[in-house]
Amino acid sequence: VFGADPVQFRVRERRRFGYMPQLPVLFPNLTLWGNLTFVASIYGMSLRRRRRELHRLLELVDLTPHRHKRLADCSGGMQRRLSLAATLIHDPELLYLDEPTAGVDPILRERFWEHFRALRDQGHTIVVPTQYVGEAVSCDVVAVMAGGRLITIQPSDALARFAYGGDPLTVDLDLGWLPGPELARLRDQPFVREVQRTDEGLTVIVDDKAAGTALLQDFFDSAGVAIKPITEMTPSFDEIFVRIIEAHTDPAERAES
Repeated sequence: VFGADPVQFRVRERRRFGYMPQLPVLFPNLTLWGNLTFVASIYGMSLRRRRRELHRLLELVDLTPHRHKRLADCSGGMQRRLSLAATLIHDPELLYLDEPTAGVDPILRERFWEHFRALRDQGHTIVVPTQYVGEAVSCDVVAVMAGGRLITIQPSDALARFAYGGDPLTVDLDLGWLPGPELARLRDQPFVREVQRTDEGLTVIVDDKAAGTALLQDFFDSAGVAIKPITEMTPSFDEIFVRIIEAHTDPAERAES
């Protein structure tokens, strides 16, 4: 990290890095305010700046009304939120936040992500392992791992193409069914990578969605098969994740994950 072993970090490097562990490691017998004050003092924050920053972070994690409560008397979710505030307190350049939104309600989760995006726009780098696959849409780059193995690193908007091996298109058939010979002929088309039957018709994966749409329309017109307008399929991130994992792991690896 920063070209050095973290064990050998000097004070300067420690101030550039923030780490939020999965389990809270703060002091249960201190109040929420006391915990943040202690962390701020470690990083040498002045009293004036410290007070202002503590109020701002407690407001961010929705803990201001509980600031005089002992950490031991707080719920697990509240403890995780305080851990996030403690990680942010010295405004580090690089943040590693281990599941920062676990146990957080959707409204507060979105507030956190708004703050993360603001930090990114200010030049901070944030690494976020998460169990909420849908949060990938908020990330610039997504790494998919299974069984301790890195499968891919992709921009979030490129994950679907990686998962499907092309651009997936939805073809709704007026009669709801394509005869076997026509289906085989469609699969043999050079611009088609894969065809799957659905309840309404077909999912067709093509090399390029713009060119593929026109070529598909020509194919069905020439075959005399009536279809509704061809649309781009927009899979959820859960569907994308499942497809990537199933395509790049064996059952034993998936069981371990």
